[in-house]
Amino acid sequence: MKKIRLTDYAMILAGAVARVLPHAPNFTPTGALAFYSGSKMSLKAALSISLGILFLSDLVLGWHSTMFFVYAGFALTALLGHALKDTGTAGKISGLAASSLLFFVTTNFGVWLTSGMYTHSLAGLSACYVAALPFLSNELLSTMLYGGAFFGASKMIEHALKARGVTAPNAA
Repeated sequence: MKKIRLTDYAMILAGAVARVLPHAPNFTPTGALAFYSGSKMSLKAALSISLGILFLSDLVLGWHSTMFFVYAGFALTALLGHALKDTGTAGKISGLAASSLLFFVTTNFGVWLTSGMYTHSLAGLSACYVAALPFLSNELLSTMLYGGAFFGASKMIEHALKARGVTAPNAA
């Protein structure tokens, strides 16, 4: 079993807290959090943490008709992070961007399917995706910024500890 560094848990806790703080629409750390946990932990742990954080924060934020699609979007994001865990920085940057697009496609398909706001036709689906473009820009920007912060802070902590001759503590 892979050891989980406590710094990974600290990044995840910070991301979880930030989801319930006031923010612009779709400007949350949740996508970056799912990708980060997927790339740092076992797939089971990443999915449990990502979906658990969504569930607990939804107890505060409230329920909605597209929750299945939101959860699916973040589960797919964790899967993508896990698939790209051994890639370098460029792979992770590309993966973070791709995860935002994956989330956008998944969740807006759910809006089209369940909301009643759009006709169930190709024109309705297209209109749904076009109307959601402003949310995509926030999702993409937040995922890239938070993802950079999570991965960057983790590396900085690792290097600072290593420079001091300290091995980062692990949790089982």
